Amino acid sequence: RGGEFYGYYYYFKSLEDCQNSSYNQNCTKVVSIGDPMLWRVIRVNEDGSTRLILDAATVADATNIEDGLGSKFNNQYTLLNSMYYSSGNSIGDANHPNAKYAVDEWYNSNIGSNSSLASKVATGNYFCEAAKVKTTPVHTFGSAVVKLYNEYTPNLGCEEDGNGHQYVPGPVGLLTYDEFVLAGGYYQDYNRDFYLNNGITRMNNYEYWLMTPAGLDEDNEAQVFEVNGYAMLQDNYTGYYNPRLRPVINLKAEVTATKDDNGYYVVDVD
Repeated sequence: RGGEFYGYYYYFKSLEDCQNSSYNQNCTKVVSIGDPMLWRVIRVNEDGSTRLILDAATVADATNIEDGLGSKFNNQYTLLNSMYYSSGNSIGDANHPNAKYAVDEWYNSNIGSNSSLASKVATGNYFCEAAKVKTTPVHTFGSAVVKLYNEYTPNLGCEEDGNGHQYVPGPVGLLTYDEFVLAGGYYQDYNRDFYLNNGITRMNNYEYWLMTPAGLDEDNEAQVFEVNGYAMLQDNYTGYYNPRLRPVINLKAEVTATKDDNGYYVVDVD
């Protein structure tokens, strides 16, 4: 397969690269039972599991895509802990629920409640919320030591940061800054050609949250990285705005899929 290895992690770098692989031309797989869910492959993890991101959140009841709403990352925005994904595990604002709460509810409703589907999903330390990178010198991170984005080399490691944050265990989470940049995106750089950009965000002016902290600004207000409607990486305030959510899961290494007549891969469900 074309592509590059980052340690034990396999990455597709372009749509052409993916077309030369064993995946279909859109780098997508379908997980289906009842209403199908369209997923895009992010990478293959070091344990052989396959990391997927929801391609178009058209079935995301808890993420409020269909009714035109979104989710706050955390309705608290003046605390250091507010920039961490794990802190948003309560509903917060019922109209714009906190990100982790909404993602967990979505997973429980659409996958976790079905034992056949849930048995295919790996759970554990797959989702990193450690602070690693900042966009300006004035952003602060408590005791965590981070680098400016233009001095930072993206990587898939996840060491505990100075604030005690590392992995968020579980079966579902969000994309990270590192994964987005390794896929071809960059901070405040418009690139519509990399394979994680499905065009839906631009068409509908959708923004969506990542799970990587972006620090506290000069007013001590918490920010987190997000992807805007032009597929550009930027930082945004945790409690002011309501971007969408694209859940991320990991299929177990032993899971198989069958290619259908349309060229999509459908996960084999017992």
